[in-house]
Amino acid sequence: MIGGTYRFPVDVTERAVAAAERLVGERFPAATAAFLGGSVVRGGATATSDLDITVLRAEGEPYRESITYEGWPVELFVHTEESVRHYVAKDRAQRRPTMARLVSEGRLLLDRDGSGSRLAAV
Repeated sequence: MIGGTYRFPVDVTERAVAAAERLVGERFPAATAAFLGGSVVRGGATATSDLDITVLRAEGEPYRESITYEGWPVELFVHTEESVRHYVAKDRAQRRPTMARLVSEGRLLLDRDGSGSRLAAV
């Protein structure tokens, strides 16, 4: 533990990635891209950290959902490429780059059409 932050061993991070990949495959089989972001990926997770998963679809309204999957608390951010760009611009204007951080610092789990790579560079 460093300054109240537990540094998860790599195998825990890899288990989180594997769980996130399974969740995306099960719940979003038509997803165009997906990212795992947040403290688990950055290495600053705590015992109460969740999995922050951004899922891109070709179409549909954006939404956020909180679930539990394989024992992990999960925050799902479901978007299109266009809605991610909208929220990145909005967050930057408010000087809170939450969405930009989720996609640029997140681990790319899936990228069927190149949208994940394009957004990671935003």
